[in-house]
Amino acid sequence: MPEKCYDVIIIGGGTAGISAAIRCLQQDLTCVMITKDITRLDYPFQSTPAESVHPGLDTIMNMLSAHEAITLNARGSYTRIYDGESFQELGRDENGAWTGTHIDKPGFVKSLFAVALSYGLATITDEKIRTIRREKDYIEVSMSNGSQIRSRFMIDGSGKEQLAGKLFKISKTNFSNPIICWSGLSRISDSKLMASLKTSFQKDRQNWLWLAPEINHYCTWTQVSSTKNKVYEVPAVLSNALLVSPIQVHSMRWRLYDQVYSNRTFLCGDAAGLLDPSSGQGILMSAMSGIFAADTIAGILSKGHSESIASAHYQQWFRQIFRNKVSQLNQYYTETVNG
Repeated sequence: MPEKCYDVIIIGGGTAGISAAIRCLQQDLTCVMITKDITRLDYPFQSTPAESVHPGLDTIMNMLSAHEAITLNARGSYTRIYDGESFQELGRDENGAWTGTHIDKPGFVKSLFAVALSYGLATITDEKIRTIRREKDYIEVSMSNGSQIRSRFMIDGSGKEQLAGKLFKISKTNFSNPIICWSGLSRISDSKLMASLKTSFQKDRQNWLWLAPEINHYCTWTQVSSTKNKVYEVPAVLSNALLVSPIQVHSMRWRLYDQVYSNRTFLCGDAAGLLDPSSGQGILMSAMSGIFAADTIAGILSKGHSESIASAHYQQWFRQIFRNKVSQLNQYYTETVNG
């Protein structure tokens, strides 16, 4: 017999999972998160490549009473992106130009997790999932220590691990050929060089290069290529700067699971769909999808919404946003190559 029953089991303690947890708890749903011990994350500030986040994240974090997760971990800001020829604004409204943030990802996740704990989040840490059994009215998860828990719904925020998608053999569609991304963090002693750097995304030889200048004379960079290289180097513009983090190399494809809702299980963030870093909306999409999944479950359990209609709405929303972003990226890469 299960030791405890919850409304929601959340897998993964990244942005998607934590955002979902906070939103569930704000609406009086009982939930438990299965994750590594995030409180033990110990990365010094500005020691790993930053992640550049869309201005819309401010609104999302305000919904979660977690705006300090941004302000405490900001490493730079930007209102426009240079494409090699001109600047493109992120957007503008009656309050002026929108502002994005280069954020310290480990610190952001740790701060967001602290908010979830303040709401009373229950956690199972550092235990592996042994089996997941989905029945008509509940989901049962067995852990490596022999314990069992049940829930009405499950949210998969396991990121690139794609736990639910792989375990339940959900089909997926690839929208790109293999893409190689490598990134790092450099410290710049040349003041003139630092002053000349702009938040930019442009063609660099055979690759695409994202530059994110930060405070304290640091700059995060990411290169994207469709060709495997034998050597993954620092971009030429930063060749004389000091590399302060190991170069991180990832091989991936743009991919989307064909069912981001399946039998009481919601896939969120990278566990549902993955794009390369140039999309610029990884954290934002993770937070938005986690919140949407939690709101959908709350509507079903607390307001009597139809599960089939509500889950179809979630699936349609996620797939539409993903496909729109794929179209934008395809157009941008084509224009960059042909420009």
